[in-house]
Amino acid sequence: MTEIGISVAAAEFGRDMEQAYATIGDLIEQASAAGSSLLVLPEACLGGYLPSLGGDDETEEERDRRLRRLPPALELDGPELRRVIEMAGDLVITLGFCEADGLTRYNAAVTLHGDGILGSYRKVHQPLGENLCYAAGDAYNAFDTPVGRMGMQICYDKAFPEAARTLALDGAEIITSLSAWPTARTAPAENMANDRWKQRFDIYDRARATENQVVWVASNQAGTFGSLRFVCSAKIVGPGGDILADTGIRPGLASARLDVQAEIAAIRSGGMYNLRDRRPEVYGDVVAENHVTGTLLSPNSDPPPPGKYPPMPEMTFRVQWPDGHEQSCYSPSLVMHDYLTVGEEYSVADFLRRSRAALTEASERVKAKFGMYCTSAAEQLHELEKVASAHTPTSLVRVLDMHPATVSEGTR
Repeated sequence: MTEIGISVAAAEFGRDMEQAYATIGDLIEQASAAGSSLLVLPEACLGGYLPSLGGDDETEEERDRRLRRLPPALELDGPELRRVIEMAGDLVITLGFCEADGLTRYNAAVTLHGDGILGSYRKVHQPLGENLCYAAGDAYNAFDTPVGRMGMQICYDKAFPEAARTLALDGAEIITSLSAWPTARTAPAENMANDRWKQRFDIYDRARATENQVVWVASNQAGTFGSLRFVCSAKIVGPGGDILADTGIRPGLASARLDVQAEIAAIRSGGMYNLRDRRPEVYGDVVAENHVTGTLLSPNSDPPPPGKYPPMPEMTFRVQWPDGHEQSCYSPSLVMHDYLTVGEEYSVADFLRRSRAALTEASERVKAKFGMYCTSAAEQLHELEKVASAHTPTSLVRVLDMHPATVSEGTR
C-alpha cells in the first residue's frame, strides 16, 4: 500500500481557451509542488459552463441568447485534450468539457495523464434546462489508473445515491465529482457559507463518501459566469466522511496525502462494511421505473405496462434533408409546433438542437401525465441524430409538413 497526494481545485474557467490552459498550467504546478499524483479540475473547465440553466421561467429571447453562447464542443481525441495530455506528464488529471459526438453534445469528463486518456464519462443526470443543451449519458463505469481504481461523476449526479453506489460496486476506490455548482437561484444567502445550495453541496459530498466508504474528491467552478455564482467548496473527503482538505468558499487548491487502500480497508473492517452488508433483494423499487408525477411519488399507482400508452395526442412531421432525402418523424405530443415551422429551413445543427429540445419536452410531458418514460421519443431523436451526422452542420433542412393526430392505446 502506498501513500499518494491528491489535489482538487475550485477555480474559474470561462470561454477563453488560452486562459483555461494557463489556469490549468498554474494548478498543475501547485499540485506538483504539493507532491500530488492526482489533480481534479472542475466541470466545464475547457470552454466554460452554460451562462444560465434555463427552465420554465425563461423567455424566448433569453433562451435564444443562451443557445447562442454554448461552450465549444470538443472531440475526445481532438487537439484540445491532447494539449492537456502533453501538460500532464506523470500527473493524473480529471477535468470537464463539452464533448462532441457528431452533432450531439454531452457534458463530459475525462481522466488522463501523459500516456493518454484513462477513462471518460458523459453526465447522466441533468438539472433544470441543461437537457436543452446536452444529451444525457447512460453509464457509470470505474477504470484503473496509476493512483487506483477511479470513477467519475458530474455535478447533479452527486444528488443520486444510486450513481455513486454503482461506481463503488464496480470497484472504484476514488470517485471524482466535478461541478459547476452555483448558489441558490432564489433568495441566495448574503454570506455564501450559509447558502442552502452550498450546504447541500457539502452534505452530498460527505454522504456519498460515507455510505460507499470511498475517497471522494469534489471540484467546483469559482467566481461567476453569466447569471451563475459558484460556491467553490472543493474538497477531499475520506472514506469515513471526514473532510481531509477543503477550499471553503474561496478559489484555491485543496491537497491531502493518504494511503487510499489502507484508509478504505480500515473503515470497512470496523464492523460496518456497507457494500458487503447490502440487502439488494429487499430494495425493490429503488431502481424500478419512475412513478413520479410532478413533485409526488405514487408507488401505489398502476401505470400501463411497459410500452403501452393510453390514448393521447401526438404529431407526425416530415422533413427534407440537404441531399433531398425525405424523412417521416414522430413526436409523442404537440410541442413540435413550438420549435419548428412548416416551410422553414434550418441549419442541420439548429434543426437538431430544436428537435432535441422538443422531443425532450414531449417526453417529459408523457412522463408527467402517465408516470412512465417515453422510449419512442428517444428512439426518434437517435434516428434524427444518425441522419444528421451524414450532413454538414451548416447545410439546410426543410420542414415539409406537420399533422396532429390522436392514437389509440398501443405499443410505441
